[in-house]
Amino acid sequence: MNLLTKIILGKKMVESLKRYRDPAINSAIRYLVQNGRLVTPADNKLNYINEGYNKNAIVYSVINMILDKVVLPEWGLYKVVDEQKLKESQRLMSQKTISFKDLKKAKELKAEAVEPLDKFNVQAGKLKGLLKYANETDTFSDHQRSLFLYKLLVGDYYEWGEMLTQGANAGVPNALWSLPAHLINIKVTDDFPARPTAYELYTWQKSFTKAEVLHEKYVNPNWNINGEQLYGFSPLKPFLKILNRNNSAVDAAAAKFQNGGAEFMIWADDDKLDYTEATEQAKAVKTKWNEEYRGPNEQGKVVVSGIKMGGMPIGSTPVELGIIESEKWDAIMICNAFGVPPELLGLTQKTYNNVKEAEKALTMRSAMPLLISRRNAFNWKIQTDWGFKGQNIYIDFDTQCFPELQVDINETMTAISQLTMVTPNEEREAINMEMRPEPEADEPWTKTGRTPLSDYQATVVDNALNANDGTGNGTANGQANNNGTGSSQNGKGRISYAKETMS
Repeated sequence: MNLLTKIILGKKMVESLKRYRDPAINSAIRYLVQNGRLVTPADNKLNYINEGYNKNAIVYSVINMILDKVVLPEWGLYKVVDEQKLKESQRLMSQKTISFKDLKKAKELKAEAVEPLDKFNVQAGKLKGLLKYANETDTFSDHQRSLFLYKLLVGDYYEWGEMLTQGANAGVPNALWSLPAHLINIKVTDDFPARPTAYELYTWQKSFTKAEVLHEKYVNPNWNINGEQLYGFSPLKPFLKILNRNNSAVDAAAAKFQNGGAEFMIWADDDKLDYTEATEQAKAVKTKWNEEYRGPNEQGKVVVSGIKMGGMPIGSTPVELGIIESEKWDAIMICNAFGVPPELLGLTQKTYNNVKEAEKALTMRSAMPLLISRRNAFNWKIQTDWGFKGQNIYIDFDTQCFPELQVDINETMTAISQLTMVTPNEEREAINMEMRPEPEADEPWTKTGRTPLSDYQATVVDNALNANDGTGNGTANGQANNNGTGSSQNGKGRISYAKETMS
Protein backbone atom coordinates (compact mmCIF):
# COMPACT_ATOMS: atom_id res chain seq x y z
CA MET A 1 0.00 0.00 0.00
CA ASN A 2 1.64 3.29 -1.14
CA LEU A 3 2.02 6.65 0.68
CA LEU A 4 -0.84 8.33 -1.26
CA THR A 5 -3.26 5.63 -0.18
CA LYS A 6 -2.23 6.01 3.43
CA ILE A 7 -2.76 9.76 3.26
CA ILE A 8 -6.22 9.40 1.68
CA LEU A 9 -7.51 6.57 3.89
CA GLY A 10 -5.84 7.50 7.11
CA LYS A 11 -3.77 5.45 9.52
CA LYS A 12 -6.69 3.67 11.31
CA MET A 13 -8.32 2.54 8.08
CA VAL A 14 -5.03 1.18 6.76
CA GLU A 15 -4.49 -0.87 9.95
CA SER A 16 -8.04 -2.19 9.67
CA LEU A 17 -7.48 -3.33 6.10
CA LYS A 18 -4.23 -5.04 7.06
CA ARG A 19 -6.07 -6.91 9.80
CA TYR A 20 -8.58 -8.41 7.37
CA ARG A 21 -5.76 -9.49 5.09
CA ASP A 22 -4.08 -11.38 7.92
CA PRO A 23 -3.60 -15.05 6.85
CA ALA A 24 -4.86 -16.40 10.18
CA ILE A 25 -8.12 -14.42 9.95
CA ASN A 26 -8.62 -15.43 6.32
CA SER A 27 -8.05 -19.03 7.33
CA ALA A 28 -10.70 -18.77 10.04
CA ILE A 29 -13.17 -17.24 7.60
CA ARG A 30 -12.61 -20.04 5.10
CA TYR A 31 -13.09 -22.59 7.91
CA LEU A 32 -16.48 -21.12 8.81
CA VAL A 33 -17.64 -21.09 5.20
CA GLN A 34 -16.44 -24.62 4.62
CA ASN A 35 -17.95 -26.13 7.77
CA GLY A 36 -21.12 -24.10 8.01
CA ARG A 37 -22.83 -23.73 11.38
CA LEU A 38 -23.20 -25.73 14.57
CA VAL A 39 -26.65 -27.25 15.13
CA THR A 40 -27.79 -28.39 18.55
CA PRO A 41 -30.66 -30.87 19.08
CA ALA A 42 -34.07 -29.41 19.84
CA ASP A 43 -34.77 -32.15 22.39
CA ASN A 44 -33.22 -32.42 25.80
CA LYS A 45 -31.96 -35.91 25.12
CA LEU A 46 -30.59 -36.26 28.62
CA ASN A 47 -34.21 -36.25 29.79
CA TYR A 48 -34.89 -39.55 28.00
CA ILE A 49 -32.02 -41.11 29.93
CA ASN A 50 -32.77 -39.61 33.34
CA GLU A 51 -36.56 -39.94 33.29
CA GLY A 52 -36.63 -43.12 31.22
CA TYR A 53 -33.78 -45.58 31.56
CA ASN A 54 -32.45 -44.31 34.91
CA LYS A 55 -35.80 -43.92 36.64
CA ASN A 56 -38.55 -45.94 34.97
CA ALA A 57 -38.46 -49.69 35.62
CA ILE A 58 -40.65 -50.47 32.59
CA VAL A 59 -38.42 -48.59 30.14
CA TYR A 60 -35.36 -50.27 31.65
CA SER A 61 -36.93 -53.74 31.39
CA VAL A 62 -38.26 -53.30 27.85
CA ILE A 63 -35.01 -51.89 26.45
CA ASN A 64 -32.85 -54.55 28.09
CA MET A 65 -35.16 -57.24 26.76
CA ILE A 66 -34.35 -55.99 23.26
CA LEU A 67 -30.65 -55.53 24.00
CA ASP A 68 -30.36 -59.11 25.25
CA LYS A 69 -31.54 -60.21 21.81
CA VAL A 70 -29.45 -57.95 19.59
CA VAL A 71 -26.12 -58.83 21.21
CA LEU A 72 -26.55 -62.58 20.63
CA PRO A 73 -25.53 -62.94 16.94
CA GLU A 74 -21.96 -63.49 15.88
CA TRP A 75 -20.73 -61.19 13.11
CA GLY A 76 -18.45 -62.32 10.30
CA LEU A 77 -16.74 -61.24 7.08
CA TYR A 78 -17.95 -62.50 3.72
CA LYS A 79 -17.48 -61.90 0.02
CA VAL A 80 -20.51 -61.46 -2.21
CA VAL A 81 -20.86 -63.85 -5.16
CA ASP A 82 -24.50 -63.19 -6.15
CA GLU A 83 -25.92 -59.72 -5.50
CA GLN A 84 -29.50 -60.59 -6.52
CA LYS A 85 -29.79 -63.59 -4.23
CA LEU A 86 -28.37 -61.52 -1.39
CA LYS A 87 -31.01 -58.84 -1.92
CA GLU A 88 -33.78 -61.45 -2.01
CA SER A 89 -32.47 -63.01 1.20
CA GLN A 90 -32.42 -59.61 2.87
CA ARG A 91 -35.96 -58.90 1.69
CA LEU A 92 -37.28 -62.10 3.22
CA MET A 93 -35.49 -61.52 6.51
CA SER A 94 -36.88 -57.99 6.81
CA GLN A 95 -40.47 -59.30 7.14
CA LYS A 96 -42.04 -58.64 10.53
CA THR A 97 -43.85 -62.00 10.45
CA ILE A 98 -41.83 -64.64 8.64
CA SER A 99 -42.83 -68.27 8.10
CA PHE A 100 -40.39 -71.13 8.61
CA LYS A 101 -40.52 -71.76 4.88
CA ASP A 102 -39.45 -68.19 4.06
CA LEU A 103 -36.84 -68.29 6.80
CA LYS A 104 -35.32 -71.43 5.33
CA LYS A 105 -35.45 -69.92 1.84
CA ALA A 106 -33.68 -66.78 3.10
CA LYS A 107 -30.90 -68.87 4.64
CA GLU A 108 -30.47 -70.91 1.46
CA LEU A 109 -30.28 -67.75 -0.66
CA LYS A 110 -27.71 -66.21 1.68
CA ALA A 111 -25.60 -69.37 1.56
CA GLU A 112 -25.57 -69.11 -2.24
CA ALA A 113 -25.05 -65.33 -2.29
CA VAL A 114 -22.06 -64.97 0.04
CA GLU A 115 -19.01 -67.00 0.97
CA PRO A 116 -17.15 -66.74 4.29
CA LEU A 117 -13.89 -64.87 3.88
CA ASP A 118 -11.07 -67.32 4.62
CA LYS A 119 -8.08 -65.36 3.34
CA PHE A 120 -7.29 -62.04 4.97
CA ASN A 121 -4.92 -59.29 4.01
CA VAL A 122 -3.67 -56.92 6.69
CA GLN A 123 -6.67 -54.58 6.48
CA ALA A 124 -9.30 -57.34 6.43
CA GLY A 125 -7.54 -59.06 9.31
CA LYS A 126 -7.79 -55.85 11.34
CA LEU A 127 -11.50 -55.56 10.58
CA LYS A 128 -12.06 -59.17 11.59
CA GLY A 129 -10.34 -58.42 14.88
CA LEU A 130 -12.66 -55.48 15.53
CA LEU A 131 -15.66 -57.82 15.18
CA LYS A 132 -14.38 -59.60 18.30
CA TYR A 133 -12.90 -56.73 20.31
CA ALA A 134 -14.12 -53.27 19.35
CA ASN A 135 -11.53 -51.48 21.49
CA GLU A 136 -9.19 -52.05 24.39
CA THR A 137 -12.03 -52.12 26.94
CA ASP A 138 -15.10 -53.50 25.08
CA THR A 139 -15.89 -56.68 23.24
CA PHE A 140 -17.84 -56.19 20.04
CA SER A 141 -21.03 -57.34 21.82
CA ASP A 142 -20.53 -54.78 24.59
CA HIS A 143 -19.87 -52.11 21.98
CA GLN A 144 -23.03 -53.05 20.08
CA ARG A 145 -25.08 -52.99 23.28
CA SER A 146 -23.99 -49.41 23.94
CA LEU A 147 -24.82 -48.29 20.38
CA PHE A 148 -28.27 -49.89 20.40
CA LEU A 149 -29.01 -48.53 23.89
CA TYR A 150 -28.46 -44.97 22.68
CA LYS A 151 -30.53 -45.53 19.56
CA LEU A 152 -33.47 -46.94 21.52
CA LEU A 153 -33.31 -44.16 24.10
CA VAL A 154 -32.45 -40.97 22.21
CA GLY A 155 -33.04 -42.03 18.60
CA ASP A 156 -29.47 -42.24 17.27
CA TYR A 157 -25.94 -43.43 17.96
CA TYR A 158 -22.50 -42.13 17.02
CA GLU A 159 -19.74 -44.66 16.42
CA TRP A 160 -16.22 -43.25 16.28
CA GLY A 161 -13.74 -45.12 14.17
CA GLU A 162 -10.35 -44.21 15.68
CA MET A 163 -8.41 -44.14 12.42
CA LEU A 164 -4.86 -45.27 11.77
CA THR A 165 -3.01 -42.65 9.75
CA GLN A 166 0.20 -44.54 9.02
CA GLY A 167 1.40 -48.02 8.20
CA ALA A 168 -0.23 -50.88 6.35
CA ASN A 169 -3.61 -50.25 8.04
CA ALA A 170 -3.74 -46.52 7.26
CA GLY A 171 -7.36 -45.44 6.71
CA VAL A 172 -8.76 -48.45 8.62
CA PRO A 173 -10.19 -48.02 12.15
CA ASN A 174 -7.84 -49.15 14.87
CA ALA A 175 -10.71 -49.18 17.39
CA LEU A 176 -14.45 -48.54 17.50
CA TRP A 177 -15.93 -46.38 20.26
CA SER A 178 -19.51 -45.52 21.20
CA LEU A 179 -19.84 -41.75 21.74
CA PRO A 180 -22.43 -40.37 24.22
CA ALA A 181 -25.24 -39.51 21.82
CA HIS A 182 -26.88 -36.98 24.16
CA LEU A 183 -23.68 -34.90 24.26
CA ILE A 184 -23.05 -34.59 20.52
CA ASN A 185 -23.61 -31.49 18.39
CA ILE A 186 -23.50 -31.64 14.59
CA LYS A 187 -21.70 -29.15 12.36
CA VAL A 188 -23.55 -28.73 9.07
CA THR A 189 -23.30 -26.92 5.75
CA ASP A 190 -24.95 -23.54 5.39
CA ASP A 191 -27.13 -24.48 2.41
CA PHE A 192 -30.12 -26.70 1.59
CA PRO A 193 -30.35 -29.44 2.49
CA ALA A 194 -28.06 -29.11 5.48
CA ARG A 195 -25.45 -31.88 5.46
CA PRO A 196 -23.18 -32.94 8.33
CA THR A 197 -19.54 -31.91 8.04
CA ALA A 198 -18.24 -32.71 11.53
CA TYR A 199 -19.33 -33.77 15.01
CA GLU A 200 -18.53 -32.11 18.32
CA LEU A 201 -18.47 -33.72 21.75
CA TYR A 202 -19.10 -30.41 23.44
CA THR A 203 -18.45 -31.38 27.07
CA TRP A 204 -14.87 -32.29 26.14
CA GLN A 205 -14.61 -29.72 23.33
CA LYS A 206 -13.48 -32.52 21.04
CA SER A 207 -14.29 -32.58 17.32
CA PHE A 208 -14.53 -35.50 14.91
CA THR A 209 -14.56 -35.40 11.13
CA LYS A 210 -17.51 -36.74 9.19
CA ALA A 211 -15.37 -39.62 7.90
CA GLU A 212 -14.49 -40.74 11.41
CA VAL A 213 -18.07 -41.10 12.67
CA LEU A 214 -20.84 -43.49 11.71
CA HIS A 215 -24.09 -41.75 12.65
CA GLU A 216 -27.22 -43.91 12.45
CA LYS A 217 -30.64 -42.60 13.47
CA TYR A 218 -34.38 -43.04 13.39
CA VAL A 219 -35.89 -40.72 10.78
CA ASN A 220 -36.84 -37.34 12.24
CA PRO A 221 -39.77 -35.61 10.48
CA ASN A 222 -39.23 -32.33 12.37
CA TRP A 223 -37.50 -30.36 9.64
CA ASN A 224 -36.59 -26.77 10.38
CA ILE A 225 -34.04 -24.15 9.45
CA ASN A 226 -31.89 -25.14 12.41
CA GLY A 227 -31.35 -28.68 11.05
CA GLU A 228 -33.24 -30.56 13.76
CA GLN A 229 -33.94 -33.34 11.22
CA LEU A 230 -30.26 -34.35 11.37
CA TYR A 231 -30.75 -35.75 14.87
CA GLY A 232 -32.56 -39.02 15.51
CA PHE A 233 -36.17 -39.18 16.65
CA SER A 234 -36.44 -40.87 20.04
CA PRO A 235 -39.08 -43.64 20.33
CA LEU A 236 -39.91 -42.21 23.75
CA LYS A 237 -40.76 -38.73 22.47
CA PRO A 238 -44.48 -39.40 21.71
CA PHE A 239 -44.75 -41.22 25.05
CA LEU A 240 -43.27 -38.52 27.30
CA LYS A 241 -46.61 -37.71 28.96
CA ILE A 242 -47.26 -41.40 29.58
CA LEU A 243 -43.72 -41.78 30.92
CA ASN A 244 -44.16 -38.81 33.26
CA ARG A 245 -47.56 -40.08 34.38
CA ASN A 246 -46.13 -43.50 35.12
CA ASN A 247 -43.24 -42.03 37.10
CA SER A 248 -45.73 -39.92 39.06
CA ALA A 249 -47.93 -42.97 39.73
CA VAL A 250 -44.97 -44.92 41.07
CA ASP A 251 -43.92 -41.97 43.25
CA ALA A 252 -47.48 -41.59 44.57
CA ALA A 253 -47.80 -45.29 45.38
CA ALA A 254 -44.41 -45.35 47.10
CA ALA A 255 -45.28 -42.25 49.12
CA LYS A 256 -48.59 -43.84 50.12
CA PHE A 257 -46.90 -47.00 51.36
CA GLN A 258 -44.07 -45.18 53.10
CA ASN A 259 -45.86 -42.17 54.55
CA GLY A 260 -49.51 -43.13 54.47
CA GLY A 261 -49.94 -43.03 58.28
CA ALA A 262 -53.45 -43.39 59.71
CA GLU A 263 -56.18 -44.28 57.23
CA PHE A 264 -59.20 -43.87 59.55
CA MET A 265 -60.22 -41.36 62.20
CA ILE A 266 -62.72 -42.00 65.02
CA TRP A 267 -64.17 -39.74 67.71
CA ALA A 268 -66.72 -39.68 70.52
CA ASP A 269 -69.97 -38.29 69.12
CA ASP A 270 -72.17 -38.37 72.23
CA ASP A 271 -73.88 -35.07 73.11
CA LYS A 272 -74.10 -36.10 76.76
CA LEU A 273 -70.33 -35.80 77.15
CA ASP A 274 -68.36 -32.60 77.49
CA TYR A 275 -65.01 -32.13 75.76
CA THR A 276 -62.93 -33.56 78.60
CA GLU A 277 -65.14 -36.60 79.02
CA ALA A 278 -65.25 -37.20 75.23
CA THR A 279 -61.46 -37.02 75.04
CA GLU A 280 -61.09 -39.54 77.89
CA GLN A 281 -63.63 -41.87 76.29
CA ALA A 282 -61.79 -41.66 72.95
CA LYS A 283 -58.51 -42.60 74.68
CA ALA A 284 -60.24 -45.54 76.35
CA VAL A 285 -61.63 -46.72 73.00
CA LYS A 286 -58.13 -46.46 71.48
CA THR A 287 -56.65 -48.55 74.30
CA LYS A 288 -59.38 -51.19 74.00
CA TRP A 289 -58.90 -51.28 70.20
CA ASN A 290 -55.16 -51.84 70.50
CA GLU A 291 -55.56 -54.52 73.13
CA GLU A 292 -58.47 -56.52 71.75
CA TYR A 293 -59.09 -55.82 68.08
CA ARG A 294 -55.71 -55.41 66.34
CA GLY A 295 -53.87 -58.20 64.49
CA PRO A 296 -54.76 -60.92 61.98
CA ASN A 297 -56.30 -63.19 64.65
CA GLU A 298 -58.96 -60.61 65.49
CA GLN A 299 -60.52 -60.59 62.05
CA GLY A 300 -64.31 -60.78 62.08
CA LYS A 301 -64.79 -59.53 65.65
CA VAL A 302 -67.42 -56.90 66.40
CA VAL A 303 -66.23 -53.72 68.08
CA VAL A 304 -68.44 -52.68 71.03
CA SER A 305 -68.58 -49.17 72.50
CA GLY A 306 -70.63 -47.89 75.44
CA ILE A 307 -71.02 -44.45 73.91
CA LYS A 308 -71.92 -43.07 70.51
CA MET A 309 -68.86 -42.95 68.24
CA GLY A 310 -68.19 -41.35 64.87
CA GLY A 311 -65.55 -42.05 62.21
CA MET A 312 -64.39 -41.41 58.67
CA PRO A 313 -61.63 -42.66 56.32
CA ILE A 314 -58.77 -40.30 55.58
CA GLY A 315 -56.67 -40.55 52.40
CA SER A 316 -57.16 -43.01 49.54
CA THR A 317 -55.59 -46.36 48.76
CA PRO A 318 -53.54 -46.96 45.57
CA VAL A 319 -56.48 -48.98 44.24
CA GLU A 320 -58.90 -46.10 44.89
CA LEU A 321 -56.51 -43.69 43.23
CA GLY A 322 -56.37 -45.98 40.18
CA ILE A 323 -52.58 -46.16 40.42
CA ILE A 324 -52.26 -49.91 39.85
CA GLU A 325 -54.54 -49.95 36.81
CA SER A 326 -52.84 -46.84 35.42
CA GLU A 327 -49.40 -48.43 35.81
CA LYS A 328 -50.54 -51.51 33.90
CA TRP A 329 -51.80 -49.56 30.88
CA ASP A 330 -48.80 -47.27 30.91
CA ALA A 331 -46.56 -50.34 30.77
CA ILE A 332 -48.46 -51.71 27.77
CA MET A 333 -48.15 -48.37 25.96
CA ILE A 334 -44.39 -48.22 26.62
CA CYS A 335 -44.10 -51.77 25.26
CA ASN A 336 -45.81 -50.52 22.10
CA ALA A 337 -43.20 -47.78 21.78
CA PHE A 338 -40.52 -50.40 21.21
CA GLY A 339 -42.57 -53.17 19.58
CA VAL A 340 -42.21 -55.50 22.56
CA PRO A 341 -45.10 -57.94 23.23
CA PRO A 342 -46.61 -57.16 26.68
CA GLU A 343 -46.92 -60.90 27.38
CA LEU A 344 -43.19 -61.04 28.05
CA LEU A 345 -43.58 -58.62 30.97
CA GLY A 346 -46.53 -60.53 32.41
CA LEU A 347 -48.95 -57.73 31.55
CA THR A 348 -51.44 -60.00 29.79
CA GLN A 349 -52.52 -63.58 30.23
CA LYS A 350 -49.66 -66.01 29.66
CA THR A 351 -49.79 -69.40 27.98
CA TYR A 352 -46.96 -71.44 26.54
CA ASN A 353 -47.98 -70.67 22.96
CA ASN A 354 -48.43 -66.97 23.76
CA VAL A 355 -44.94 -66.69 25.22
CA LYS A 356 -43.42 -68.67 22.37
CA GLU A 357 -45.03 -66.46 19.74
CA ALA A 358 -44.16 -63.37 21.79
CA GLU A 359 -40.47 -64.35 21.77
CA LYS A 360 -40.59 -64.70 18.00
CA ALA A 361 -42.35 -61.34 17.68
CA LEU A 362 -39.72 -59.71 19.90
CA THR A 363 -37.00 -61.03 17.60
CA MET A 364 -38.67 -60.12 14.32
CA ARG A 365 -40.29 -56.80 15.27
CA SER A 366 -37.76 -55.34 17.70
CA ALA A 367 -34.34 -56.97 17.41
CA MET A 368 -34.15 -57.76 13.70
CA PRO A 369 -34.85 -54.21 12.45
CA LEU A 370 -32.03 -52.91 14.66
CA LEU A 371 -29.62 -55.59 13.43
CA ILE A 372 -30.51 -55.11 9.76
CA SER A 373 -30.16 -51.32 9.99
CA ARG A 374 -26.85 -51.70 11.79
CA ARG A 375 -25.54 -54.14 9.19
CA ASN A 376 -26.49 -51.89 6.28
CA ALA A 377 -24.98 -48.78 7.89
CA PHE A 378 -21.77 -50.59 8.86
CA ASN A 379 -21.26 -52.00 5.36
CA TRP A 380 -21.91 -48.59 3.82
CA LYS A 381 -19.37 -46.97 6.13
CA ILE A 382 -16.54 -49.42 5.46
CA GLN A 383 -17.18 -49.11 1.73
CA THR A 384 -16.90 -45.31 1.84
CA ASP A 385 -14.79 -43.91 4.68
CA TRP A 386 -13.27 -46.82 6.57
CA GLY A 387 -10.73 -48.22 4.17
CA PHE A 388 -12.52 -50.86 2.08
CA LYS A 389 -13.85 -48.88 -0.87
CA GLY A 390 -14.10 -51.05 -3.99
CA GLN A 391 -13.29 -54.25 -2.09
CA ASN A 392 -15.63 -57.21 -2.00
CA ILE A 393 -16.01 -57.18 1.79
CA TYR A 394 -19.42 -57.78 3.37
CA ILE A 395 -20.24 -57.88 7.09
CA ASP A 396 -23.28 -59.79 8.32
CA PHE A 397 -24.72 -61.45 11.42
CA ASP A 398 -25.81 -65.04 11.99
CA THR A 399 -29.43 -65.82 12.97
CA GLN A 400 -28.78 -69.36 14.27
CA CYS A 401 -28.65 -67.95 17.79
CA PHE A 402 -32.42 -67.35 17.83
CA PRO A 403 -34.09 -70.67 18.77
CA GLU A 404 -37.56 -69.13 18.33
CA LEU A 405 -36.83 -68.87 14.60
CA GLN A 406 -36.00 -72.56 14.33
CA VAL A 407 -38.52 -75.27 13.51
CA ASP A 408 -40.24 -76.98 16.45
CA ILE A 409 -39.66 -80.61 15.45
CA ASN A 410 -42.32 -82.09 17.74
CA GLU A 411 -45.03 -79.73 16.49
CA THR A 412 -44.00 -80.24 12.88
CA MET A 413 -44.00 -84.03 13.09
CA THR A 414 -47.38 -83.98 14.84
CA ALA A 415 -48.80 -81.89 11.99
CA ILE A 416 -47.24 -84.18 9.36
CA SER A 417 -48.74 -87.24 11.05
CA GLN A 418 -52.21 -85.86 10.34
CA LEU A 419 -51.60 -85.81 6.58
CA THR A 420 -52.90 -88.68 4.46
CA MET A 421 -49.79 -89.10 2.36
CA VAL A 422 -46.44 -87.32 2.44
CA THR A 423 -43.03 -88.00 0.94
CA PRO A 424 -40.03 -88.69 3.19
CA ASN A 425 -38.19 -85.75 1.67
CA GLU A 426 -41.11 -83.46 2.53
CA GLU A 427 -40.87 -84.68 6.10
CA ARG A 428 -37.11 -84.16 6.18
CA GLU A 429 -37.42 -80.70 4.61
CA ALA A 430 -39.99 -79.67 7.24
CA ILE A 431 -37.48 -80.31 10.05
CA ASN A 432 -34.47 -78.91 8.17
CA MET A 433 -32.82 -82.24 7.34
CA GLU A 434 -30.98 -82.92 4.09
CA MET A 435 -32.89 -84.56 1.23
CA ARG A 436 -32.34 -88.22 0.31
CA PRO A 437 -31.38 -88.99 -3.32
CA GLU A 438 -33.36 -92.24 -3.64
CA PRO A 439 -36.44 -92.03 -5.93
CA GLU A 440 -38.62 -93.49 -3.19
CA ALA A 441 -37.82 -90.47 -1.00
CA ASP A 442 -39.82 -88.25 -3.38
CA GLU A 443 -42.75 -90.66 -3.54
CA PRO A 444 -45.75 -90.55 -1.16
CA TRP A 445 -45.71 -93.25 1.50
CA THR A 446 -48.71 -94.86 3.17
CA LYS A 447 -49.28 -94.56 6.89
CA THR A 448 -50.01 -98.28 7.16
CA GLY A 449 -46.78 -100.20 7.11
CA ARG A 450 -44.78 -97.12 6.04
CA THR A 451 -44.26 -98.29 2.46
CA PRO A 452 -43.97 -96.34 -0.81
CA LEU A 453 -47.32 -95.93 -2.56
CA SER A 454 -46.12 -97.77 -5.67
CA ASP A 455 -45.04 -100.82 -3.60
CA TYR A 456 -48.32 -100.77 -1.70
CA GLN A 457 -50.36 -100.68 -4.92
CA ALA A 458 -48.30 -103.51 -6.45
CA THR A 459 -48.87 -105.64 -3.36
CA VAL A 460 -52.62 -105.07 -3.56
CA VAL A 461 -52.63 -106.13 -7.23
CA ASP A 462 -50.54 -109.25 -6.58
CA ASN A 463 -52.71 -110.35 -3.67
CA ALA A 464 -55.88 -109.78 -5.67
CA LEU A 465 -54.63 -111.84 -8.64
CA ASN A 466 -53.39 -114.64 -6.42
CA ALA A 467 -56.68 -114.78 -4.55
CA ASN A 468 -58.64 -114.92 -7.83
CA ASP A 469 -56.92 -118.06 -9.17
CA GLY A 470 -57.20 -119.77 -5.79
CA THR A 471 -53.45 -120.04 -5.18
CA GLY A 472 -52.97 -117.00 -2.94
CA ASN A 473 -53.98 -116.07 0.51
CA GLY A 474 -55.32 -112.57 -0.11
CA THR A 475 -58.42 -111.14 1.47
CA ALA A 476 -60.99 -108.78 0.11
CA ASN A 477 -58.73 -105.82 0.77
CA GLY A 478 -55.66 -107.50 -0.71
CA GLN A 479 -53.92 -108.33 2.61
CA ALA A 480 -53.20 -111.73 4.17
CA ASN A 481 -55.20 -113.17 7.08
CA ASN A 482 -53.42 -113.90 10.30
CA ASN A 483 -53.57 -117.67 9.71
CA GLY A 484 -52.08 -117.31 6.22
CA THR A 485 -54.93 -119.19 4.48
CA GLY A 486 -57.07 -116.39 3.15
CA SER A 487 -60.38 -116.68 1.36
CA SER A 488 -61.09 -117.16 -2.32
CA GLN A 489 -64.57 -115.68 -2.06
CA ASN A 490 -65.25 -112.25 -3.56
CA GLY A 491 -62.29 -112.70 -5.88
CA LYS A 492 -64.01 -110.71 -8.58
CA GLY A 493 -64.35 -107.82 -6.21
CA ARG A 494 -60.63 -107.95 -5.52
CA ILE A 495 -59.78 -108.11 -9.22
CA SER A 496 -62.06 -105.16 -9.85
CA TYR A 497 -60.25 -103.19 -7.08
CA ALA A 498 -56.88 -104.19 -8.48
CA LYS A 499 -57.78 -103.06 -11.98
CA GLU A 500 -59.17 -99.83 -10.64
CA THR A 501 -55.95 -99.25 -8.69
CA MET A 502 -53.80 -100.00 -11.72
CA SER A 503 -55.80 -97.65 -13.89
